Amino acid sequence: SQILHVHQVVYLVEHGISPLVGASVVSIVGIASILGKTGGGWLSDLIEREKVFLVGNIIMVLSVFVLFFAGTKGSIAAAYLFAVFLGIGYSANAAIAPAMMSDHFSGQYFGSILGVGLFGSAAGAALGPWLAGELFDLHGDYYMAFTLAALCGILAAFSGIGVKVLKLVDVRR
Repeated sequence: SQILHVHQVVYLVEHGISPLVGASVVSIVGIASILGKTGGGWLSDLIEREKVFLVGNIIMVLSVFVLFFAGTKGSIAAAYLFAVFLGIGYSANAAIAPAMMSDHFSGQYFGSILGVGLFGSAAGAALGPWLAGELFDLHGDYYMAFTLAALCGILAAFSGIGVKVLKLVDVRR
């Protein structure tokens, strides 16, 4: 998600969207993230967190395709739809990932497990935008960078499901 957060405005402006609209897209992401965090947390108390996590990742991955469409068509409406999808998708996951870890790995080592997970998340958040910039510099467009963002979203979705599968199999047996 951080690749998209950092590079969304430049991408949109380079594809004919005004800088003012590009900046307002960032605001819409922020507003939508409030809905994603509160709604995702609320839903994860009603249904399995892994399902909410999966749907959040799917929405985030869909946001990449909407962003591509917004850029290729110069569509302001698509740019705002991208912002809603990104805001809801990434924030629903951010809010429930620690709770998912607690559900599956609570106990004496939970703090260490959570710390490693959050360190990995922070490392990706730091390296992703930089790598996206490098890919842009090498290729002259954001295709590879945004494809990487979508692939990371898919990988995250599978990792959330994988935790549930491992729990069902009970790898300690």
